[in-house]
Amino acid sequence: GKARVKGLVLDDATEGDFIVDLLADTIAVTITDQDGSFSVSEVLSGCESTGRNPNKPIYKCAWAGGKATFKALEFVPNTYDVTTSLKRIAEAQTGTEAIDLPLRIAFGKTSFYRVDRTGSISTVCRPNKTNTRISCRVPAE
Repeated sequence: GKARVKGLVLDDATEGDFIVDLLADTIAVTITDQDGSFSVSEVLSGCESTGRNPNKPIYKCAWAGGKATFKALEFVPNTYDVTTSLKRIAEAQTGTEAIDLPLRIAFGKTSFYRVDRTGSISTVCRPNKTNTRISCRVPAE
């Protein structure tokens, strides 16, 4: 299976520790559905800074199981636009049934997860006709 996640990561509580941990290959992304039948966790590795503008740095990660890009928002400190693509996810992680909404997506240190903001995205997710793909967007606040 595959998973693609787009969203924002807020690092305002740790004031930059997220990027230090990202570059040290100690950040993981975890995606789970409500009943836990879809449960994927991948350590982001091979991360490096690739941006040339110091006011808007870009960090890219690439490993055998996927890739991720973190782009700093120029006028919002410690906030990153992120796109993560995971590939070759085993059926044991994705399950064989349709995804049970809502989804929980977390980025955090591999030793623990700290969630600063939670919320349900179940009302903004739509599966495709064969239930093999689901797309979610950021809910309006």
